[in-house]
Amino acid sequence: MGNGLGLPGENIIWIKLEFGDYEEEISWDVSNPENCPTLFAHSLVNELNLDQNAIFVISHQINQQIKSHFTAIATNFAKSCR
Repeated sequence: MGNGLGLPGENIIWIKLEFGDYEEEISWDVSNPENCPTLFAHSLVNELNLDQNAIFVISHQINQQIKSHFTAIATNFAKSCR
């Protein structure tokens, strides 16, 4: 199910983050249950000294892109079953 990046058992997707002047694309292993968008956002905001409002925005962006990834998989699976 992975896309060729990372180790076997990983499912890496690319997440685009934007907040004010900050933009970055990160890799995210959606198969790792220890990955937490909110904890990641807290760490990133503190590390880069971003506005604390960025925590909500960044964690929301991560969650939305993960949701879109799995929605696309489910849609493609449903189409293949017809």
